[in-house]
Amino acid sequence: MVSIRWNAPRSRPLTSMSKTTKSLKKQAVTSQLAARRTADPAVAHQMLTLAAAFRAQAAVIKKNKKKK
Repeated sequence: MVSIRWNAPRSRPLTSMSKTTKSLKKQAVTSQLAARRTADPAVAHQMLTLAAAFRAQAAVIKKNKKKK
């Protein structure tokens, strides 16, 4: 079983858009790694889907930022 620390001591509130997209991309990498480590295929699929959602959200934020 994978232990995930949701309240990491290094976590800080996000203050700008670039930090938001960077954070989302980092969460995508973390969820992909969790998907590789898990033995349950259903959980692995959920983690990969979550990683794709994080990347899509980061792309939308970046796109909206460029429009301004």
